[in-house]
Amino acid sequence: MSEISKISGRTVFESPWLHLREDLVRFPDGSTGQYGVVDKSDFALVIPKHADGGHLFEAYGFLNQGVHVFLAEDLSQGQMKRDAGETGMATGAFSMGEMKEMILSGGIKDVTTLAAIGLMSLFGGMA
Repeated sequence: MSEISKISGRTVFESPWLHLREDLVRFPDGSTGQYGVVDKSDFALVIPKHADGGHLFEAYGFLNQGVHVFLAEDLSQGQMKRDAGETGMATGAFSMGEMKEMILSGGIKDVTTLAAIGLMSLFGGMA
């Protein structure tokens, strides 16, 4: 699969702690879109689990964006209707073993996916 390529970018905000830019990108199908990008040095990640067990923060104390967690069961695949920003997104079904290999090889890096895999593993949702 082709990569998403950056056409141009502009700085929206800059401080000693972070750099916020807006990039014009080209998707693998040739269409274009915009991404907001936060450039920041590596940091320690804290993922608090609330009493209801259903709300995580990707970078508590840095981002105020939370993730509501739901378990979906008995699903069937339908026709995909992607938003423009989802162009080129890959989907697939993987066993826990395959996902572990993807994590170890660096194929899965984002904390939201890692948290979801961890939660599924903890609560027995995956063999």
